[in-house]
Amino acid sequence: MFKKWFLKFLEIGLYLHGALHFVEVGVALYEEAYITASLASFGALIMTLSAIFLGHNHNHKHPHHE
Repeated sequence: MFKKWFLKFLEIGLYLHGALHFVEVGVALYEEAYITASLASFGALIMTLSAIFLGHNHNHKHPHHE
């Protein structure tokens, strides 16, 4: 039960982190800091896509070593 809620918390955190990157892009464009805006755009894209595609359905398929 705890693991389920914790993973949901992390998923939402990824969404929010991506959203903050989009805000950062807007501020950088406003300040005409185009290199910063491009780097922040990359971060926003990666964080948002990670939250969408990995989400709570991501499972590691590694053999268990004892």
